[in-house]
Amino acid sequence: MNRISIIGAGIGGLTAALALHDVGAHVTVYEQAKHLTDEGAGIQIAPNASRILCHLGLRHVLAADAVAASTSAYRHYRTGAVLKINDPSESVRRTGFPYWRIHRADLQRALVSALARRTPDALHLGWQVLAVETGSDNVSLVFSNGQRVTSDLVVAADGIRSTVRSMLFARDTPHFEGYVAWRGLVPMADLPERLRTMGGASFGGGRFIVNYAVRRGELMNFVAIARHETWEEEGWRIPSRLAELQEAFTDFHDDVQELIGHTPPDRLFKWGIFGRPRLPSWVQGRASLLGDAAHPMLPYLAQGGAMAIEDAMLLARAVANGDGHVSALQRWETARMPRVNRVSDASAAMAAMFHTDVDAYDPSRDVSAGRLPDLATFDALTAPI
Repeated sequence: MNRISIIGAGIGGLTAALALHDVGAHVTVYEQAKHLTDEGAGIQIAPNASRILCHLGLRHVLAADAVAASTSAYRHYRTGAVLKINDPSESVRRTGFPYWRIHRADLQRALVSALARRTPDALHLGWQVLAVETGSDNVSLVFSNGQRVTSDLVVAADGIRSTVRSMLFARDTPHFEGYVAWRGLVPMADLPERLRTMGGASFGGGRFIVNYAVRRGELMNFVAIARHETWEEEGWRIPSRLAELQEAFTDFHDDVQELIGHTPPDRLFKWGIFGRPRLPSWVQGRASLLGDAAHPMLPYLAQGGAMAIEDAMLLARAVANGDGHVSALQRWETARMPRVNRVSDASAAMAAMFHTDVDAYDPSRDVSAGRLPDLATFDALTAPI
C-alpha cells in the first residue's frame, strides 16, 4: 500500500487525501494550525471542480450548504448599467454537474468529515514541518514536535507561502502583484430585498467588486479589489476599517455602496494579493507541490481552488496506475502543467481587463467582440477533465 503524507489541510490537501485514499493509498494529512476555524469567505466551484467533489461522494452534503449559481451581470462601476449577462445554466446542463458558491469553511468542513469517515486518524493538527529529506526509496518529514515520518510520497499543499517549496524547489519569496483585496460577509437578513438577489460584478476606474450568496443564502459574500502600489502586511485576515473600503470605492454605484455599508465590523478583512515565479517543475523525486504551493494565480477566473481540486484527482489517477511513485509524479506533472498555465495566463489577462477604464468600452461593439469575459470563454478554458 502506498504511504502518502500530505502537508496542509486546505482544499487541495484534503481533496488529495480523499482521492488518494479512494485509490487504495494510506494517507496522512499534517496541518500546522492547531485548530481549523470558521474563517474565510466565499469560493466558486465551477463544474470542472464540482464533478470531482461529486465523484468523491460530496454532492449532497455540499448542496445542502452551497448556493447554486444563477444569472449574474457585469455592471458599470459608476452608473450600475448592465454591460453583460452571464447565465451558468448552460454549463450546468452541458456538463451535468453543479456550479456552486459556498463558504470556504463549509467546504473544508465537508472535506474533513468525509476524510474522517474513510480513515478517522488521518488528520493531524498542530504539526509543523521543519525538513523534508528525499531518498531513492522513500521521503522523510521532520516536524517541530520532534516526530519523524517516512512515506513513499510527500504532497505539499501548504499554500502560497509553502515551506516545502522553499526547502526543495526555490528560495523565491511571494511577490506583491499590485492588488489589494477586501472580503466581507453581510447577513442577508440585514440587506434590503432588492440587494438580496443582486449578484455579479461591477468594475471600472481600476477597481473590481464581485458578490454572491453563500451558506444556504444566509450570507452575502463580496470581494473588492483595487490597485495598490505597495503592501507590507502579512496574512490574508487583516481587519479593515469600513471607512477605508468605502473611500476606495466611493464613486461606485449606490447598490455597491449600500452592500458594503451593511458589512459588520468583525466581518471585513483585507489582504495583499501575492504571486510567485512560475516553476519549471513541481516535482523533486518523491515529493511534489500541489495547488497554490505549485501554481498560485490571480483570482479573476475563480479557478485557484478548482485547479487544486483537479490536481488532487489527477494525482490520484497517476498513483493508481501503479508504474512507480516517481514515474507517477512525473506523468501527473506533464498532464497538469499546460492546463494550469493556460488558466493562470487567462486569469492574469482578465485582471488587466477588469482594472482598466470601463468607460473606454463600447458595449455594443466590445461585448460582442468578447472583450468582456463570458461563460463560453470560461467553459473553453475550464472544460471538465
